[in-house]
Amino acid sequence: TVDAVCLGAAVSACGRAGQWQGALALVRQMPAMKLAPTAIACSAALSSCEAEARWKEACWLLRLMQQASLTLDGMSAGSAAHCLLQERGASAAMELLEELRRNWLLEEGACDVP
Repeated sequence: TVDAVCLGAAVSACGRAGQWQGALALVRQMPAMKLAPTAIACSAALSSCEAEARWKEACWLLRLMQQASLTLDGMSAGSAAHCLLQERGASAAMELLEELRRNWLLEEGACDVP
């Protein structure tokens, strides 16, 4: 059977291969496989979205992580912000980081702004 660790590894492999669609498809299939989303799988999918500036998909992943009560690390927050930066500009990216900092359980210091 497939477990969350194997699926996370598959999502990571898709991301490294530039297959953001495959990475997202695997994350979307987790509930059907009776698996809860994991921070590792979602973070790997976020990284693959970043590489292709898929900001809508990145925002979907952030919502999924929040709904699953997963802790967001600085790398994942940065990936999502970079997607927005590429497609919608610096103000959208900064707005996202500020919102994450205010409203989410972030890893200590993940989005500290000097």
